[in-house]
Amino acid sequence: MSLIKIKNTCAIFIFLASLTSILAGTDFPEWQDRSRFQADLRAAARVTNIPNHGGGDHFLGLSLSLALFPSGSGENIMVPAARVSLYPNPGYNLWVQFAQWPGDRPAFSVATGIQIEFPAEQRAIRQGLGLSWSEIIGNAYIQRDISAHALYGRSGKSLHYGLMLTLDLQHVIVEDGHGIPDYDETIFQALPYISWMLFETSKVSLSIPMDKDGFALDLSYEWLFGKRE
Repeated sequence: MSLIKIKNTCAIFIFLASLTSILAGTDFPEWQDRSRFQADLRAAARVTNIPNHGGGDHFLGLSLSLALFPSGSGENIMVPAARVSLYPNPGYNLWVQFAQWPGDRPAFSVATGIQIEFPAEQRAIRQGLGLSWSEIIGNAYIQRDISAHALYGRSGKSLHYGLMLTLDLQHVIVEDGHGIPDYDETIFQALPYISWMLFETSKVSLSIPMDKDGFALDLSYEWLFGKRE
């Protein structure tokens, strides 16, 4: 991809990020009562730190993504994110991500994780396990998630698809004076995904994380560098 196309894509991403607070409003999460507050942060956990979908033929990946999910009050929340991924060999990958969240003051999240795949009898089958950590620095609250996930999928020349199952341990710290105590919660998620390789140098992915309360959409574009011989 040419430098001009990369700059144009980054400009679009920055524009979407600047609109996040406007489109999502300034009342996320909902502070009226504890149940609504917890429902919003459960919904946020769907897209805080989605695991990588693989990139075994390259050493480095740079991706931009946009996630969309409904809050507990029914408002659509948009979360733009940027991620750097390392693929040291075809069976391992790790990543670091930064995302912008809506709110009265600038709110953001940082995330990291690692995934290890295990060889299967059929080369096209992918199976693996992973661990990840994320933290949202919000307005008067901090949301920390530690997650473990299992992956099972299929990989072709240009099309990859599969399913991830995630166990998320969430810890929330709330500033005094809001009437909501600190709390812990356990969240189970299913995450079907599909991705397409483009020109052997980039990849488009769609993930649909879901739990018992609802689902979200996450669309990402990743540039891949350092193709293996």
